[in-house]
Amino acid sequence: MPPPQLQMETIRTAALALLRAASATNGHPLFGVNVPEHRFGNVMSEAWPVLKARVTRESGAGVSRQVPDFVISGELQIGGVIGAPRSSAPALDTLATALAAAVQTTLLEDPQFLGLFGWVERIETVFDDDVAARDGAELDVVFFQLEIEVGFQQTFDPRAPGDLSDELTMTFESILDQPR
Repeated sequence: MPPPQLQMETIRTAALALLRAASATNGHPLFGVNVPEHRFGNVMSEAWPVLKARVTRESGAGVSRQVPDFVISGELQIGGVIGAPRSSAPALDTLATALAAAVQTTLLEDPQFLGLFGWVERIETVFDDDVAARDGAELDVVFFQLEIEVGFQQTFDPRAPGDLSDELTMTFESILDQPR
């Protein structure tokens, strides 16, 4: 049995799989984009454009006093980097915006991906730029970060008879039955 994981990690893994499949599909706007196996993979300029995904949080407020029942929200971040020599730089903003839009569309129009959570709370795309060097030449670089905050309900059901909670109850009862 695989180890348990938080739902946001499942969402991150599914997002990467979708983006990887799109990057391998001829004719898709993400065709040829580098999507490394993990976020610490190659991001050198030879690998651009590149997309990476990470989960920044998963948290929730309790909605029940009987069982652990939560309304959870979590944030998935997809980061992208694209660069070009200074002579081609004016097109970078347009290319970065198109790349961010293709990521958003790829994820939020996929019914299986949407089935991993209940709703989208918020979406935001932030852009930044910098200068990098390769082979002695300057490259202009545009970064984007697509933040998708999703929500879902999660309930932790009590364990079945014979599980650890019964053992704890029996231990607690035997302590109470001890003479004082």
